[in-house]
Amino acid sequence: MTLRFNPAPGWPIPPEGWLPPPDWIPPASWPPAPEGWPLLVDDGAPEYQQHAPGYGATESTDRQPTARPWYKKKRFILPLGGVALLVAIAIVGGGRDDPGTAVPSAQVEGEGRAPSATAGQTETEAADEEESARAAEEEASRAAEEEASRAAEEESSRAAEEEASKAAAKAEEEAAAQAALTAGQSNALRAAESYLSFMPFSRNGLIEQLSSEYGDGYSVEDATFAADNVEVDWNEQAAKAAANYLDLMAFSRKGLIEQLTSEYGDGYTLDQATYGVDQAGL
Repeated sequence: MTLRFNPAPGWPIPPEGWLPPPDWIPPASWPPAPEGWPLLVDDGAPEYQQHAPGYGATESTDRQPTARPWYKKKRFILPLGGVALLVAIAIVGGGRDDPGTAVPSAQVEGEGRAPSATAGQTETEAADEEESARAAEEEASRAAEEEASRAAEEESSRAAEEEASKAAAKAEEEAAAQAALTAGQSNALRAAESYLSFMPFSRNGLIEQLSSEYGDGYSVEDATFAADNVEVDWNEQAAKAAANYLDLMAFSRKGLIEQLTSEYGDGYTLDQATYGVDQAGL
């Protein structure tokens, strides 16, 4: 006969082949063994012989089977099964007793989709607002450009009108002045313009040319009127005269100034002659 230690439920498993000594007592920290639990068993013996004297089991003299543990008795299994069945019925029945507490799946799905719809709607509204703001900004910029262009056109038109008005006023003044001129003044003025168009003259030289008996023979009054009313820059006339003299012959600065200011020469003023010589590079 080969005995084996049979630990009770909840006891630690001993090493293989371990047998407790005859006076061995389970530690108090271990759970108590079921009533009639054999601590030593012979794997080859019938179940009613699975015991060991001195370890919580007594040997029967009439070889009656040892009482079965409580957890192997069917009378305990059936009541427990009935209790479990009653609990299950109560749970299922309780779930059906209050149908109002159940939330329809459609409602749950709808509630789950609501945030997504709201988020999508918010994104769409934000995009629409951004597009509207951009369109408004572009419209404002276009309006500003059109306003600036219109203002520039109006300014240009106003400037052109002012220039035309000035030209018309000047023409009217000239026409009025021409109408008020005597025949001698008008002719002397035209002669002065003709002389100045092909050669330079000083004021005195032009008056002398117009009034000389070897020239045009106008009266000194008409010749003076023509010299004072003709459009001319006497400084520029002196510069042209200085350049013409230098093309003909060499002059010093002083000699050219004397030639331009001499009463036998051109008759320019000293300032006019000096300007002309400066422009000639002397």
